[in-house]
Amino acid sequence: MLDLQSKAPAVVLIRRVEFDALLVELAREAGAEIVEGADVNSAAQTHDAVRLQTRDGRSFQARFVIAADGVHSVVARRLGIMAGWPRSALAIDMMEETPSSVMRARDPDSLWVSYGFAPHQAPTSTQLSAGYGYVFPKQGYVNVGLGYLVTDFRGSAPGNAYSIQRGFVDYLKQKRVLEGDSRRECFTPFLIPIAGPLRTSAYRRVLIAGDAAGFVNGSTAEGIYYAMVSGDLAARTLVGAVKKASPFNGMDYSTAWKAEIGAELRDSVAIQQFLFADSRRIDSVVHGAGARSGLTESVVRWLVGAEDYRRVRRLILTRNPVAAACLAAIVLSNRFPRPGRWI
Repeated sequence: MLDLQSKAPAVVLIRRVEFDALLVELAREAGAEIVEGADVNSAAQTHDAVRLQTRDGRSFQARFVIAADGVHSVVARRLGIMAGWPRSALAIDMMEETPSSVMRARDPDSLWVSYGFAPHQAPTSTQLSAGYGYVFPKQGYVNVGLGYLVTDFRGSAPGNAYSIQRGFVDYLKQKRVLEGDSRRECFTPFLIPIAGPLRTSAYRRVLIAGDAAGFVNGSTAEGIYYAMVSGDLAARTLVGAVKKASPFNGMDYSTAWKAEIGAELRDSVAIQQFLFADSRRIDSVVHGAGARSGLTESVVRWLVGAEDYRRVRRLILTRNPVAAACLAAIVLSNRFPRPGRWI
């Protein structure tokens, strides 16, 4: 167990529903037309436009489209960019966001995270292999959840996802991390692509961003940051092409995101494969974080955006030559699942 403390606020948390509403409002203020209830089920391209069709028969046409339609991207699948993620490329996040009046963290100023958490530690016994557990207190709410590789979950989960979640909450109550009760109506499991970016993120007049393109950290399953970055880069690519009145080149977008977040995404998948192959490696990382406070502080500074990733990467690898060799071997062996391979 490791207790890390920051002298300054290290994390700002917001409910996803509030964050999304804010983005919509900012887009509206910037002049965007918001169309709600448009469930796209078909996409096609011509030499000069992209056409999207909705389930209720509406049709939309544009010179360019940024597809940010999630892990099951309809646009990417309908255009033949991908057939769908294989199970080996997905994780399941069983997340509950419950009002603090019903369930709350005993320490509202701390994040609780457990790598290598297996449900057999909780009252609901199972053979499911080690996963990732978390408690994130927010203003008026608490997020509690478990994450597992889909290949492990589908083969070993005892019963439905919520029974595992309820057992996890009971365990945290026994450990005095939580108090109160779990609520089924607040529980929402969802899938996350954790095998790296799609091989193709730009196809003719379509750019793919966020989870739809596999822009998710393979070790932490965090995707909001990468969604924001890729969305911004996609928009800048289109605006630049329109302003210059030059032929559109989707490779500009691919080059931009690889330069900005490519190394992080590639390394995160390699780290996932290295660490999760043996739970003892996770224990070693936790022990090392406690023993090397300077290195840990650098990682925290990177997480909050105060440190450059490449500098932290060099620092970690130069101080851990064995781990560096293992990660290099994983990257060079090109073991990523086919839909996520781009290097």
